[in-house]
Amino acid sequence: MPEVAEWLYMDLRTRFMCEYDPKQSIGKRYARMDEIGTPYCITIDGDTLKDQTVTLRERDNAEAGADSPRQGEGVFERTIG
Repeated sequence: MPEVAEWLYMDLRTRFMCEYDPKQSIGKRYARMDEIGTPYCITIDGDTLKDQTVTLRERDNAEAGADSPRQGEGVFERTIG
């Protein structure tokens, strides 16, 4: 999974301000990102390897949706448009 996360991070950071955080559980990562005001988080998890999706979470409404990691840029553009 780290390979997918690093690939997506390297791809998105050329167009967006990004932070890569491989530490702790997903819940703790979300809490840390909420605390510092990160508006969107992309999560790579066990489902990523199984069904080739990532999760995009919006801080303000805590909604999350899945999409293909290869379409990460499209996910951001549709969401923050």
